[in-house]
Amino acid sequence: MRIKGLLLLLICIAGSSIIFIAFSNQRPSIQTLVTETHKQLRSFQENLKDVEEKRLVTDSKYLALLGLDGQTTTTPISPKPHNVTVVSLVRPGNEQYIHGFVRNVSHFLPNNSIVIYSVGLNEDSLQSIRLTCNSTRCNVTHFDLNPFPAHVEDDTLHVYRPLVIQTALNTLGSIIYMDSNVRLNSSDIAKYLCPKSGILTWPTRHTGEFNKKPQYRYSGCHAYDTSALNIILGLHFNFDDTYYVYKERETYFNKIQPEEITEEYLMITRQNNATETNAKNFVQER
Repeated sequence: MRIKGLLLLLICIAGSSIIFIAFSNQRPSIQTLVTETHKQLRSFQENLKDVEEKRLVTDSKYLALLGLDGQTTTTPISPKPHNVTVVSLVRPGNEQYIHGFVRNVSHFLPNNSIVIYSVGLNEDSLQSIRLTCNSTRCNVTHFDLNPFPAHVEDDTLHVYRPLVIQTALNTLGSIIYMDSNVRLNSSDIAKYLCPKSGILTWPTRHTGEFNKKPQYRYSGCHAYDTSALNIILGLHFNFDDTYYVYKERETYFNKIQPEEITEEYLMITRQNNATETNAKNFVQER
């Protein structure tokens, strides 16, 4: 009996030791778990507070890249028409758009400079665009998307467009932004390109988009960045669009379709070839 009692005591001591050692090893893990949980709760509370107060929290490094950190200054530019720069961008697959764009702007706004931002083009495409933009008033600038989040490259979101616009504003001063598939139809727009400061937008007029109930068919009318700009301007000007929307009936822009782009590009190519041929013949005759 004594032997059995002694064995039972030894077993109890050994079992207690094992349990004690196990809990001792787990204590740091439990403490770590508690610490991480507290951190996540604090983070959740901060995020919830941001949502409740409708605060936009932006990474400071992106603000610095866009000159919105309060450190970057823009060189003052004289408010003359020729100092307002026409800005556009080109994405892979849309290189043909630029040929007609440059020719169109050069025709209707011959005194205004043009800056084309290359967004995601390879070196061959970039060189081709530079050949098209071959004048003292036309310049091609590479816009690097690498410092920004991956979703910036999504063509369905158009996130890169406001980034390009902000970069152009920060480096060029006064600009008018046009997509590369937009064409001017009059030089009269020049009278709107010489204000001392401000913003002017041209509205889209598609009344057919608002005739379906119960949720009117407005989806797809604008890109996300355009819709965001509408909201920002509305909030800033207390939804009084007389401060920022063009109200006259004249329209200075035409948007051309993809099939028209191809026709335009082929026509410009034929004209350029004919000009080169005539120049060669002239040299030979001399």
